[in-house]
Amino acid sequence: MSKRTPPAAVKQTGPKLLREVAKRAGVSSATVSRVTNGLSTVDKTLAKKVWAAIDELGYTLHFLMLS
Repeated sequence: MSKRTPPAAVKQTGPKLLREVAKRAGVSSATVSRVTNGLSTVDKTLAKKVWAAIDELGYTLHFLMLS
């Protein structure tokens, strides 16, 4: 599976986004952070759930907002 590159627009960022995505995906906010930062330590199945939750919620992430 190739690493997904987040889109450049911003709808919302910060802890609220992480919590909402985590709740929707059924994972921790730390896992959401790891996925959006492209860390390879996250299971591919979990990463797919996180990206699906981001898409379902209509969020997009800005490269400069990722930490």
